[in-house]
Amino acid sequence: MGMLDIFRKKKHEEKSAQIKRETQPRRQEQIREAERERKIAKTKEGRRFPRWARFPWWRKLLTVLGIIGIGLAIWFIVQSSCLPTPTHHLGITINPAGSGSVSPIHGYYSDGAQVTLTATPASGYEFASWSGDASGTSPTATITMSSNKDVTANFRVIQYTLATSVSPPEGGSTSPSSGSYDGDSSFTLTATPSSGYEFVSWSGDASGTNPTVTITMDSDKNVVANFVTIMQEITYTMPTGTISGSVVSFSNILNRGDIVEGFVELTGQYYTTDWSFRWTFEILAPEGRRVDVFHGHWVRRNHHDFSFTAPYTGSYKIRVRHNSSYDKYLVIKIRPKGW
Repeated sequence: MGMLDIFRKKKHEEKSAQIKRETQPRRQEQIREAERERKIAKTKEGRRFPRWARFPWWRKLLTVLGIIGIGLAIWFIVQSSCLPTPTHHLGITINPAGSGSVSPIHGYYSDGAQVTLTATPASGYEFASWSGDASGTSPTATITMSSNKDVTANFRVIQYTLATSVSPPEGGSTSPSSGSYDGDSSFTLTATPSSGYEFVSWSGDASGTNPTVTITMDSDKNVVANFVTIMQEITYTMPTGTISGSVVSFSNILNRGDIVEGFVELTGQYYTTDWSFRWTFEILAPEGRRVDVFHGHWVRRNHHDFSFTAPYTGSYKIRVRHNSSYDKYLVIKIRPKGW
């Protein structure tokens, strides 16, 4: 290859390189321009109305309404599945107020729930019954919550029985008498003796020798009021014309160990002829032995006190001998047993 060829080749390469340098920016510009036109065409394509938009208006309306209906149906199904179970209110009332409590207390319960109520009385009260939407006398009741319920728990004051008696029956009385009283109530029980008797003691569910006693009704009570005779009076009038040396007798059966005490006296009008009057008072045991004896005079010795303990059981006799022919009033008073 000659020098001329080499020069031509070099010249050609230089010219090709220059052309390449001159055409490369233009080529890149063309690429960018084509990319821009492609994006614009794509954007315009997205803005075109869909095919169904060319449908008649009534068809469009039906389509929209159908879509809305389907949406509403789906919403209703979802909401129905999420609705809570219906609830009902249970109301509780205590009668009278403060007399007790009920568990559980008032509140809301699901439909069909079964609630067991338990009534607990306060101190001094007892459960009586359920009323309202429950019934019965058992302190527990089961309620089915099919609707709103109102239940009343009725309580009453506990009452206890007081039984009083008197010994001996004719000895006296008590006030107040037997009856029913509220639990834990307190009152004063008073013993009142009959004529010729005196109160000695309480027995049973009370004690002491005071005729008044305080009773607290925390349970059933049985109280006895005990009385004894003070003096039992035996009177006898010796009639006029009584034969001198006549006898007046009074008998009674005593038990061994019985204590008998009292006095005997004669009263009446004084007569001058009675200065010689004599009388004798005797108490005789069942076998005839003298337990007590007294020799009196109408004016100087007309009163005698006596006291003895029965040595054994049997019929004892009081005997008065006299020699008066005039009316005389004989008085014998004995404690504690009468004749």
